[in-house]
Amino acid sequence: MKLFTNTDNQEVQDKTSLESYSHYLSNTNVIAQEALTDYLFKVKDKFTNAYNFITNQYTDKIVQDIVSNKFETLSKIKRINFTNIREHITSKPENFNGKFVEYTLDLINSNNVMLTEVETTLNNLKMSIASFINDYDDKKLNTLYGSEYFKKTEKLLEVHTKAIAVYFPINNGNTKVKFKDILKSLHDVDALYKDIEILDKNANLSRLNYIAKMAKDCSELVDVIIEQNKNGNISLKNDDFKKQLTEAIYIAAREVEFVSALYANTVYFYGSFKNVLDDLNKLSDMWVSNKIIDLLERL
Repeated sequence: MKLFTNTDNQEVQDKTSLESYSHYLSNTNVIAQEALTDYLFKVKDKFTNAYNFITNQYTDKIVQDIVSNKFETLSKIKRINFTNIREHITSKPENFNGKFVEYTLDLINSNNVMLTEVETTLNNLKMSIASFINDYDDKKLNTLYGSEYFKKTEKLLEVHTKAIAVYFPINNGNTKVKFKDILKSLHDVDALYKDIEILDKNANLSRLNYIAKMAKDCSELVDVIIEQNKNGNISLKNDDFKKQLTEAIYIAAREVEFVSALYANTVYFYGSFKNVLDDLNKLSDMWVSNKIIDLLERL
């Protein structure tokens, strides 16, 4: 899973392709059997990719490594004058641009909102698909379960997508940065420790694995629709019920994909912050060594 970015050409192409497909299915009055199957396979991949990424992460150890030396590190960096290290080079997440303390606040906010939102979305989608599988009849006037909810959650998704995308304006692969470009001062370090503990508590693996399992359940339900369509059990008529279903599946898939990317961003931030801490510790040790050499020279 890549870092979230607003400029990745392949991701833009994929999104545009699916958006066009979704728009087509939402407006045409007839859907070819192959077109609906192809669309469902493409959207289903988003659920599968998110499941595979989330269930292969081990962030508990990363966070433990970071916080285990918290007090020692905070004590050591008190020796450092930020003015003297502002221009030194350290690490950042790929393509990142901004201050860490602002970024972590947005990560906390988006994780808090969207993890809860995606759980509701996937629950609604499971009921919507089940309703379609069990009750759909093209001779009846049907309304998809939760159709208004999906419109509302799509707007919320756009808000948080833009909030995170602002930190990744250019896709140049750069992972190096000056301390002054990511930290306002060394006081940021203590605040970042606290933010990481909040992130780890809210975006914990247990919760994410539960979301991944729900995504897998939805993927399996989409498989049922695909099989029904292949067997000719779904008519070519594209009524409002079917339009609402294809839109709901697309919105839920995008939401799952965003949450997975948000988690990826969080994981990569942990790694970058660990590297920053290592660099600060080295600078502190250098300061001590220089002080010792200076004292020896004066003797």
